[in-house]
Amino acid sequence: FNTIGYEPVNVLKNIADTLAGSSYAGQQPLLTQAWADGSLIKVGRHLAVTAASTGKIDAMIENSALSVNAELGSEGATSITVAPVAAMNKVAADTRAYLSNIKDLSAGGDLTIDADALTLIVSEVKSSSVAIAASTGGDSMSVAVGVAFSRNDVLNDVQAFLAGVADGSGKACVGGNVQIGIDRSASIDATGGA
Repeated sequence: FNTIGYEPVNVLKNIADTLAGSSYAGQQPLLTQAWADGSLIKVGRHLAVTAASTGKIDAMIENSALSVNAELGSEGATSITVAPVAAMNKVAADTRAYLSNIKDLSAGGDLTIDADALTLIVSEVKSSSVAIAASTGGDSMSVAVGVAFSRNDVLNDVQAFLAGVADGSGKACVGGNVQIGIDRSASIDATGGA
């Protein structure tokens, strides 16, 4: 069980989260931020406030089981094998770039406020099971079960903003362009087989 930005929980709760889609683990998002709050800012040239986060989980989980039962004599042979796999990969992240409660902002050039978040989960879950039963004198029966469960979640909150003071007395003077932007990208590449 791989998590980023979640409180730790025991293995039984992780299994329940994987199989039932519940959420026993509370979020504790990975926080990346660039900010100024309640400040007087004066710069002669460009001002850039940038927060960038990248989170990646690359998980390969494999399980295999083999059962062999060979009986000599008049008795039959039975062989049963089960190979379950339960995997969970979750990422929770907050990325923020902002200027807040700004009383006076002066920039001779451009003002850029930018927040970027990239999250990637690559998950491969495999299960294989083989059961062999053989008898020289009776019936033989073999049962093999391979099963794979996988849950992958990405929760990203990305913010970029400029805010003055609540009473409206703040002012901003920018000599160039003002650009406020976010880029939120997430990808889950999951493969499973049994």
